[in-house]
Amino acid sequence: MDVPGYDEPRNSRSRSLLPNDYEEGLWFENSSEDEDYAPEFDKDDYNDYGVDYDWLGGMEIELNETGKWIGGGGQGSKGGLDGQGSSASMDHDKDMLFKDNEQLYGAIDSDEECIGYEVNSDGEEEGDGYPEFNPKTDMFNPQFCNGMKFVTAKILRAAVRERAIHKGWEPSFYKTDSWRVDVICKAQNYPFELYASKMQHESTLQIKRYNGKHTCARVNVNSSVRTYRTKKAALELLEASIKEQYARLRDYGAELVRADPNTTVDIKCDFPHRDRLPVFKRMYVCLGALKMGFRVGCRPILGLDGCHLKSVYGGQLLTAVGLDANNSTWVLAYAMVEMESKDSWLWFLDLLAKDLIIKDEGAGWTFISDKQKGLIPACAKMLPLADHRFCVRHLWTNFNNLFPGKVMKDQLWACAKATTENYFLKEMNIMNTLDPITYDWLTSPERRPKHWSRAHFQTHLKCDILLNNLCESFNAFIVPCRSKPIVTCFEEIRVKLMRRIQVRKDKMLKIEDRICPKPREILEKNKVKAATDCIPTGSGGPQIEVVGSHGDKYVVNLQARTCTCRRWDLTGIPCKHAISAANLMRHAPEDYVDGCYMKDTYMTIYNNTIKPVNGMELWSRIDEPPIVPPQYTRQPGRPKKKRTKNAAERDATGGINLPRNQRSLKCGHCGVVGHNQKTCHRHLPPKEKTSNQNRKRKLDASTSVTQTNTKRSGPLTKNEKRKKVELKAQNLKEKRNAKKEAAARESQARLARASTSVAAPAKARPAKASTSSAPAPPKTIPSSSKQASPSKSSNRIRENARGRGK
Repeated sequence: MDVPGYDEPRNSRSRSLLPNDYEEGLWFENSSEDEDYAPEFDKDDYNDYGVDYDWLGGMEIELNETGKWIGGGGQGSKGGLDGQGSSASMDHDKDMLFKDNEQLYGAIDSDEECIGYEVNSDGEEEGDGYPEFNPKTDMFNPQFCNGMKFVTAKILRAAVRERAIHKGWEPSFYKTDSWRVDVICKAQNYPFELYASKMQHESTLQIKRYNGKHTCARVNVNSSVRTYRTKKAALELLEASIKEQYARLRDYGAELVRADPNTTVDIKCDFPHRDRLPVFKRMYVCLGALKMGFRVGCRPILGLDGCHLKSVYGGQLLTAVGLDANNSTWVLAYAMVEMESKDSWLWFLDLLAKDLIIKDEGAGWTFISDKQKGLIPACAKMLPLADHRFCVRHLWTNFNNLFPGKVMKDQLWACAKATTENYFLKEMNIMNTLDPITYDWLTSPERRPKHWSRAHFQTHLKCDILLNNLCESFNAFIVPCRSKPIVTCFEEIRVKLMRRIQVRKDKMLKIEDRICPKPREILEKNKVKAATDCIPTGSGGPQIEVVGSHGDKYVVNLQARTCTCRRWDLTGIPCKHAISAANLMRHAPEDYVDGCYMKDTYMTIYNNTIKPVNGMELWSRIDEPPIVPPQYTRQPGRPKKKRTKNAAERDATGGINLPRNQRSLKCGHCGVVGHNQKTCHRHLPPKEKTSNQNRKRKLDASTSVTQTNTKRSGPLTKNEKRKKVELKAQNLKEKRNAKKEAAARESQARLARASTSVAAPAKARPAKASTSSAPAPPKTIPSSSKQASPSKSSNRIRENARGRGK
C-alpha cells in the first residue's frame, strides 16, 4: 500500500517499532471499532476510503475483525513483516491487542471527585470497593445499594426523603439516631426496607440491609416533604434573582431607549456611603408610544394615583392615566418609588411635565386624584395654575364616616352632579336644611366645590368625570404584576399595555361608525330623551328655546355648540336639548359631536404601538456600578394581598346573607360608642411618659421591696422536662396520701364518738334507796326539761357500728 507524502522505502521498516507504537496506545483491540472503516470495502477501496496518516506513520499493517494480522510490511512480502512470515506476527497477537484503562468520554467535575478504591502497581484493586454517597452530586437522584457509605445519618435521612419524593412513596423511620437508621415503607405489607448502621472502628454509616422493591401505589401527599425548607430554598433563589434584576436596571432602561428613542427612563439612587454601591430609590418609565399617543389625541386631563406593591421590598407604584377617544384609559407613565410623599410626587410631576411639555405652570390642564399623601401640595408647587379634581367616591367615603345614611349620600351626589351654579346652590341649601354641620363640612377650605362639583368644572376639557376610575382600573389591571420583582413587574406592565393597544386597534378597525362606541351609546340615549322630554321652539336664528317635561327652559346655540344646562359644554356630546334643537333644524346630531370622540382620533392615538424588546441575556452592559436593592424589613405575619374593604364595599359584594355592620356598638366600661369591652384597651388614651429621673427614683425606692427577676436561660432539655414531670407526679402523690390519712383519722374519730354514744344508756342505773329512816323528798322534774329522743343521725351511726361488728 502506497502512502502519499511518505518517501521512506517500505523495506526500511523495522519490527522494533511495534512495541513503541503499542506503548503509545495506537492499536485497538478490534478493527471494527473504527468508525471510518467499512468491512465490505476491499483493499483497493481502502486507499480512497481514508487513512489516518497522523497515527499510522506510513506502516502497512491491517487487522481483521478478530484482531489477526492480514497485511505485511515489506515490498512483495505476503507473509509478514520483514519477510519473517506469519509466525512472527502471531507471537505478538496478545501484546498488540490493546485496551485503554481510561474512558474517552465521561468527564468528572472537580466537585464530583471522591475517594474510592485505589489501584496498586500490579493493577489490583485495594480497599473494600463499596460506593460512597456524595451529597453534592448524588442528592438530586439518590440511588441505594448494599454497602453504600454515608458520612452522617442526617445525609442518609435526607437522601431517603428525596428518593421517596421522586418515586412517590412515603417513608417511615422506625429507628433513627446518630448511629443507625431503619426505614420502611409507610404502606402496610410492602417489602421496602433500608437499614444502615455505623461501621466497625469508624463513624461512617453503611447500608447493611436493603430491599428497594416498591409495589405500593403512588401517594399525592407526602408528609416527609419539608415545605418550609422548600420555601426557604425557593426564596433564596428568588432573592438572588431580585438582586440580579436590581443590578441590571440601567441595562433595562438602555434597552427600552434602544427599542424606542422617545422613551424616558429615569433612575434615582441613594448613596449612603461613598465607598459602597448605589441603593435603589426610584425609577420612572414613560414609553415613547404612550407619550406620543397622548400628545396627538388625548384630552389634557390626567388621573394620578398610587398603589402598594406586594414584592419583598415593598414600595409604591405612581401612575398617570389619561382618556382616549372612546373614554377608555390610556396609560401615560408609571414610576416605582419608596413611598407616597411630597418629595416623590414632586419628582414624578417634574418628569411628567417635561414629557408632556406642560407650560405656563399647568394652565389648561386638569388632574384628578384621591388626595394622596403629598400630592396636593406637590401640584400646588409644581403646577399652580392647573385645576385639581377630587374623586367624589373617596370624598363620600370620608363623608359617610361622619354623616351616615342614604339621604345624606343621595344629597351629596346631587350636589356633585349639578351642572349649573344655580342648581348647585339649590342642592346645597337642601343639605344645609338636613344638617348644618354637613354643609359646613362640604364648604370648608379643604373641600371647595370647584374640586368636586360639575357646576365649577371648565368646559374646554370635554370631560365631566367625577371618579378617579382611570387609575383604579389600571391598578386592578396590573394586580398580578405588583407582587413581582422590579424588572419583571415593569416588563409585565409593558407587555400588557403592548397587547392591549394592539387588541383595541384591531377591534376599532372592524367598526364602520365614525364615532367611537361609548360616545355613540350616550348619544343614542340622549336621542330617546330628546324625543320624549323636550319641545323645541325656533327663534329664526342659531339660538333655540327648548322646554322640558317639567316646565324648565334652556337655550341651545347650535352655532356655538352650547346649552344653558352645560352638559353639552362639559362633555362635548349633544345633550337632549341640543339633539331636540338639531332635529328642529333638520340637522344630524352626529355632526355636533366633538372631534375628540371620532374614530379617526382614536386610530391616530393607537397607531403609536409599543416596540418589543429583547430578553435580559441580550441587553448591553452599562459601564456603571450595579444597583443594590433597598433595605428590606419583614413585617410580622403573612403579607396582605388584598386591602381591607369598608362596610359599603362589603355590602355590594352580593350573597345570600347581608354582612353584619353594627354601628351602635357601645363599650360597657367607658360608655363610648364604637368599641366593646374586649377592645376597650385599644381606645384608651395614651399613658403619660415619665421622665428618666422619676423612673430612677421609683426604682431606687422599690429596690428594698422588689425581688430580682430571674430570666429563663432557654428552653428546657429533655432531661429537665423528665425531672419536672417526675417531681410533679411525686407532689401529686404526696397530696393524695395526705388526703387519705386525713380521711382515715376523721373516720376513726367518728367511730369513736358513735361508740361512746351507744354505751352511754347502759351505764345509767337507778339510785339506791337511802338507809336512813327519814324518807327522801320526792325529786321534782320541771315540765320544760323533758328527755329528748335520739336523732335520726345518731340512730344511723349506731346501725352502721353494729354492721361493722363494733
